[in-house]
Amino acid sequence: MINQRSGTMVGNAFFQMPVNHKDCISFLGTSTDLNKFSTFKDYLTNSAYQVPTGKVLIITGIQVATGQSSGSQCGFGYGDTSVSNSTQPTNFVGSTNFIQPGAYSQPAGLLPTFLKVPAGKYPCFFSGAAGVSFGAIGFLVDA
Repeated sequence: MINQRSGTMVGNAFFQMPVNHKDCISFLGTSTDLNKFSTFKDYLTNSAYQVPTGKVLIITGIQVATGQSSGSQCGFGYGDTSVSNSTQPTNFVGSTNFIQPGAYSQPAGLLPTFLKVPAGKYPCFFSGAAGVSFGAIGFLVDA
């Protein structure tokens, strides 16, 4: 059994994620279909995450792993609506080609990034293939 304070298993990939602490938030997600978007889920509550009123979420790192026999384009951003393996959220802002992990890749650590997600928005990811797992970390600041 993996200590949930040090990380979690998503499919065959282990994501080393810190536990949410005050305004630091960890996210997970897995795609089940190709060329679809999904809202990131809060690591501790396993529910779609919406940035609270009066706050801005700053995503500072992302992890990607795939169990596919070929690589896939992946991206992330945010939108006005929560989605689950669906078309892009309303008013999507972000990239669908942020990283292209190779076949059967494992997360090698957080990739540094910087994305501001405004209050009321839902951070999300895009996957060009099924079976891609995502992890992200960020923190809340006052708007």
